[in-house]
Amino acid sequence: MKAVKAETKEKQIKVLEILELEGYRWSRGQKPTEYVPYERNGPEFHYITIDEDKKTIKTTTKMYPGQEEISYQQFIPKKVIL
Repeated sequence: MKAVKAETKEKQIKVLEILELEGYRWSRGQKPTEYVPYERNGPEFHYITIDEDKKTIKTTTKMYPGQEEISYQQFIPKKVIL
């Protein structure tokens, strides 16, 4: 499982937009952009974990064993201009 570290609301929104285009959903079924962890849970929830097998995402405050950390810069394709 991968975990994208996105520490700001703007970064989280960009990550969630890309995940939505790739067909991911929150574990409760919502589209990624319908729920921004920074707004709902607070800034300490800066990891978005990605389950590629189930095509679901979750949010956490820290990394867990077995997760691969991906920085925002690594996740966002270079062709995306912020």
